[in-house]
Amino acid sequence: ALIGPPLGLYEMALYQTDRRGRLAHLPACLCLSACGAVGADPVRAMPAAIAVDLAWCGFGLHDSLWTRRPSPSWREWGEAQAINAGDAMLSLARLSLLEPGRGATPDVVGEALDMLDEACLSACHGRSLEMALADSASPDVGTLLEIGRAKSGALCGCAADLGALLGGSSTSTREKMKDFGEKVGIVLYLKHAGGERASVLAGHYLEEGLASLSEAVGPDSQRELIEVASVAAGQSGRRAVR
Repeated sequence: ALIGPPLGLYEMALYQTDRRGRLAHLPACLCLSACGAVGADPVRAMPAAIAVDLAWCGFGLHDSLWTRRPSPSWREWGEAQAINAGDAMLSLARLSLLEPGRGATPDVVGEALDMLDEACLSACHGRSLEMALADSASPDVGTLLEIGRAKSGALCGCAADLGALLGGSSTSTREKMKDFGEKVGIVLYLKHAGGERASVLAGHYLEEGLASLSEAVGPDSQRELIEVASVAAGQSGRRAVR
């Protein structure tokens, strides 16, 4: 356990995580919904959902610094403290996966930690690409997809895979669920990038993701995950993506 950190560190983290709406907590929603979709109690995935939420929000805090988007954390405490808080949230994400009492075996916890680390490293890679292109002309389609897959696709794919893993699903189901989550993350990035090309690509990847979801679980188990995909696509309701 962490002992005696400055209260401000937790306050800054709270600013980032205490946001309303599924879009602000997209990976956590994917994780819990994926666990439920494979037939398990979503509570089993709660440590993983907290972990991906902390990572997602920590990266969001870092993003707000280099993009100069207003953030209560760095406006209140300064940029250096905000960077430190974002780093702390990534460490807390790993610690969350070690939360006892959810029925996960040590081997499963170890696999989950590896999955989270790989997704976070990928997210750093995506942000590195995005920063390098910040002052350049509009990137080509291939570059947009590479950034989207690494920056948000990896963590969203990890979130859905974690939910399926902790729900006790098969390897094949996990692969399809991970692909669905990754596609949802790509759609989110493309929608954020804007422009006609990105919008067309987002629609294509949304359909691909929904196809993977249909192969992973039956129609009656898809509802919540379809709603999450709709949020990422900037739509509302099941009809928007069917």
